[in-house]
Amino acid sequence: MNDINMNDSQKFDFFAFISYKHEDEKWARWLHQKLEHYRLPTIITNKNSHLPPRLKPVFRDTTDIKPGELKKELETNLETSKHLVVVCSPCSAQSQWVGKEISGFIQQGKEKQIHLFIIEGIPYSGSKETECFHEVIKEQLPEMLGANVNEAGIGLKYIKKQKAFIRLVATMLDVSFDSLWKRQKRRIIRNTLLTFLSGLMIITAGFASSYYQYYKNLPFTSHILFYESTTLNENLPFKNGTVLLHYDNDTLIRNKIDNDNKTVKFKNIAGKFYNTKASIHFEMHGFNELDTIINLQDTILLKIARDKNTFGKVKGYVRNTITDEFMDKAKIEIEGQITFSNSEGYFSVFIPLLNQKVIYKARIYYNDIITEADAYPMQNNPNVTNTFYLNPVK
Repeated sequence: MNDINMNDSQKFDFFAFISYKHEDEKWARWLHQKLEHYRLPTIITNKNSHLPPRLKPVFRDTTDIKPGELKKELETNLETSKHLVVVCSPCSAQSQWVGKEISGFIQQGKEKQIHLFIIEGIPYSGSKETECFHEVIKEQLPEMLGANVNEAGIGLKYIKKQKAFIRLVATMLDVSFDSLWKRQKRRIIRNTLLTFLSGLMIITAGFASSYYQYYKNLPFTSHILFYESTTLNENLPFKNGTVLLHYDNDTLIRNKIDNDNKTVKFKNIAGKFYNTKASIHFEMHGFNELDTIINLQDTILLKIARDKNTFGKVKGYVRNTITDEFMDKAKIEIEGQITFSNSEGYFSVFIPLLNQKVIYKARIYYNDIITEADAYPMQNNPNVTNTFYLNPVK
């Protein structure tokens, strides 16, 4: 797509024509790519609708001239180019073709659209070894200045190079150098930061990979922590539990759980088994048994659940202290849960997990008599039965 946007009546095929000596081809190629890939800041194009958003196409003879048609096509492309960019160096200053291209542009009345890009040498030095301006420039455009990649002053060579390019663009478009350079600096900082971060990531990844190769061969300790998925009740015990770990097909280890820290450790597991599959069997009084598959790691969180019936079920009988007979319709209250004995004196009650205890205080009501007694949960043992004795006479 041709991005040239002109206010004058003449139409151009090329935004710029790069004139250079073939010894300077590396610089000409760099300049060609920079011009065609440069995008004007939106804020500039919005304020100056006549400016093209992109500076292309750009003509450079090594890419666009066909063999055998040098002179004719060269003249045509010069005529259809809006700007002439001269790559200035001691080599180009001695070039016959560079001189003809400059003269041809002047003859076309486009001397104000000639721009000098100095890559080496000293303007007006008078020395063949250092002079970078062609005789045509010195004779016909004696007051012309150029963008110099080696400008005097303190600064990085890369920054000077970028600064010279932006100065060239500003001159070609007749816009403020500062407005373009301010935004170009942001691009440079952003790109430099991205390059630095990318390099840092590569270095970090390489270090991490090396460290991982070393680390994965070291034995490690796997800590299994327990998380109760059911309602947490600090009144209930957490003890006498075991975990059976099975990995590598034939390695089977059973360890006791540390009651105080609610954790179990498996030490000296070979590093090659890190993050591999292993099976676990968990057992503890008052909890549901658990069989699951985990990935062996330094820390493993295991979700466990209490058996609500272990400390939740309470049963027993109410008997007459004097006659030892079973008492009917006695009211039993334990942790807010109420039930009544039947004709055989039997009762049973379930305590919600949040209120469960190892030993309960029961209150037994019969007529106007109230008696208190300890009540014990079944703990999954059908032989655990409470007997409450009442004296029905005050």
